[in-house]
Amino acid sequence: MSNQEQDENIRTYAINPFKIGIVLVGGVVTLLLLSAVVRFSSVPVFDALGLKRFLNVNAEGNLPTTFSGALLLTAAGLLFIATAVRPSQSTRFQRHWLGLGIIFTGLSIDELAGVHELFNSVGLLLEKLGWDAMFQGAFRWPWVVAGMVFVLAISIVYFRFLRALPIRTQVLFVGAAILFVSGAVAMEMVGAVLADRAEQAARRPFNLEVAIHIEEGLEMLGVVLFIYALLDYLKPITVSINRDRRSVLLSSGDQDGSVQRSPVSSI
Repeated sequence: MSNQEQDENIRTYAINPFKIGIVLVGGVVTLLLLSAVVRFSSVPVFDALGLKRFLNVNAEGNLPTTFSGALLLTAAGLLFIATAVRPSQSTRFQRHWLGLGIIFTGLSIDELAGVHELFNSVGLLLEKLGWDAMFQGAFRWPWVVAGMVFVLAISIVYFRFLRALPIRTQVLFVGAAILFVSGAVAMEMVGAVLADRAEQAARRPFNLEVAIHIEEGLEMLGVVLFIYALLDYLKPITVSINRDRRSVLLSSGDQDGSVQRSPVSSI
């Protein structure tokens, strides 16, 4: 086969981190707006079609949950890829990259399966034991405490790893972490306080719905920023599809101009 025929069988696509980031942000904003529309309106057709649950960012097993889980799984995939295509920069902290990949895979499973909701059963057990007083107000949901401990542990373990990254990547990683933790922990605590007040008032106030949407929005935007940070760290990234060999090849250029390649999958 001639070189020209080989070139015709290979399609190469360049991945633009900024464009992907814009598309993902648009997806987050669209889901938040759709959720707000169905949650704050009283149109009977929304209930009849099941749209209130299907588009509700605070429900499980629906469109926003699937989108959020897919974001987390995408971040996990990029973390696994980072070591394979950038070995010259990741050997020293290879276990850290792998650890992050495993963590984000777990977060994706948790988001899709709602594993963290099991911690609410702990609250019921403590209530039966008479210890539920320690989980009131901002700490209404016990898993928030576990989340705070987890964030602190990750911050300590990954401090040196973060310092070894390029300054731009450090800033993006920290920004993504702040957004995600602000939603997953801080706004969750705010929502817990508002939920307590709502129970006392026997109604679901508007500010609780707003807090829920802010919480979910911050979480998703944090993951989007993290995905952008990973793509930016790995750039330039190209995906080559060889139709003759039925294979896909991912390439990432190092800062010194060399290129690292890793086979991604077979078609």
